Amino acid sequence: IRDLALRYDFDPSEFVVVGYSNGANVAVQMLMRHPEISFRAAVLLHPMLIEPTDIVVNLEDTKIFMTYGEFDPLVSQEAFANLKDTLRQGKPALSVFRYQASHAINQVEMQAAKLWLYGNGFVAAETEEHHHH
Repeated sequence: IRDLALRYDFDPSEFVVVGYSNGANVAVQMLMRHPEISFRAAVLLHPMLIEPTDIVVNLEDTKIFMTYGEFDPLVSQEAFANLKDTLRQGKPALSVFRYQASHAINQVEMQAAKLWLYGNGFVAAETEEHHHH
């Protein structure tokens, strides 16, 4: 990401990183281990902490939205709670969406993420298009 940012002249701190399952775990590792690449926000769908860490990264300028399915066979409640507690030490603006679902992404979760993105000003409100013939 650092190389691409230089090559294409973009600033990762303007980005919202979005990841699901392992993709979310990769995003978490980037937040924790590469604070020099600071994303503006992260949408983490069904993440967990792969390995416990004592590292505390300053996340005060980062907004994080995390989802958890209560019937998720892959992400235990404990693994999710550990991640939440670890991230919280960095003082991000952290929102958690829990719901009765498994590991798959569903419509309710997508709607919640969309509302969160909208509420935080990351996406514009959808406007209905009126076509005139």
